[in-house]
Amino acid sequence: MVDLGKRLFDLRKEKGLTLEDVGQAVGVGRSTVRKWETGQIASMKRDKIKKLADCLGVSPAYICGWTDHPLGEDPEVSQLEEDLKFLRGSLEQLNDEGREKLLDYAADLVASGRYIKTDSAGLVHKNAQ
Repeated sequence: MVDLGKRLFDLRKEKGLTLEDVGQAVGVGRSTVRKWETGQIASMKRDKIKKLADCLGVSPAYICGWTDHPLGEDPEVSQLEEDLKFLRGSLEQLNDEGREKLLDYAADLVASGRYIKTDSAGLVHKNAQ
């Protein structure tokens, strides 16, 4: 589980910012920033989360603990999105017969089992089937 207060503290220190610096950027007092960092205040309004993320140079999703990627992008997800854009563009260019062949080929690759993702323990990737 992510310790959001520690995450905020570490980010602030990495940026060389004081409690006052962050408070001014977000529109709150230094004591509020300290309470966020110590966990005394566990919830924030959306506008404060956005300003805090901007101040610390990370995504709001990272501030909230929804991702471990500071900019909110998982490299694997980003590559998947690019691949899907490519496949969509390819499908749009093909006639009905070509689209059917491409989809059949993808189905054959999955059905063979040879190309299914596995994790480090050799277990089938959760999205693979």
